Amino acid sequence: MPTGYRLSSFDTVDSTNAEALRRIVDGAPSGDVIWARQQSGGRGRRGRLWHSPPGNLYVTIVVPAPPDRLVGQLAFVAANGAGEAVRELLASPELLAYKWPNDLMLDGRKLGGILIEASPTGQTPLVAIGLGLNVDSAPSGLEATCLREFGVQVTVSEILRTVCRSIDQWYRVWRRDGFLPVRKRWLEAAHRLGERLDVRFPNGTTLDGAFRGIDQNGALILEQLDGKTELIATGEVFFASA
Repeated sequence: MPTGYRLSSFDTVDSTNAEALRRIVDGAPSGDVIWARQQSGGRGRRGRLWHSPPGNLYVTIVVPAPPDRLVGQLAFVAANGAGEAVRELLASPELLAYKWPNDLMLDGRKLGGILIEASPTGQTPLVAIGLGLNVDSAPSGLEATCLREFGVQVTVSEILRTVCRSIDQWYRVWRRDGFLPVRKRWLEAAHRLGERLDVRFPNGTTLDGAFRGIDQNGALILEQLDGKTELIATGEVFFASA
């Protein structure tokens, strides 16, 4: 683990993020790294189930959230870190891309996801950065893939080590220099930048337009047909089939 981090490993846990949040509520300091070989109740954004069989990476890193930074930006910090660790393993690293706001894509299919959660009590500045990464398998029936499908032979413990180091490096950049360098690197690998998409909101409404990047806070920039732009802070993104 990088300096200042402590690894706790489990054969099975309900959710690495849930375990991290329990520790935060109990007063644990920052630096916990919760790693499980499988999860019985893994979850993604909006409470969705995250398929969690053995052989894939499930990890949560607990870090302080500086008062002068937006917590949501940690999704881009973690994407840069995890993405760079994965690229080192790929024969064609250019196939790895980032889909707004929290997915890692490999050749157009989902490789992993990130879940950022703050303490439910709101009384601590600690944040849980959760990462699920398909190493040996991907859920069937979904547009998903795994590293093994691309000829990558790596153990979960090996990629755990490199991912944690790389996320820590980008976390330090973010704390020191702000979001600008994080945003710049993320955009260099943005999934289908410039293409048309639909954004679907929790209330059932939809906006469509062209994906023009992210702003200085991490909001999606959507250019509509009339040329006007909308900043999207939250929503589900759907691209037309490639």
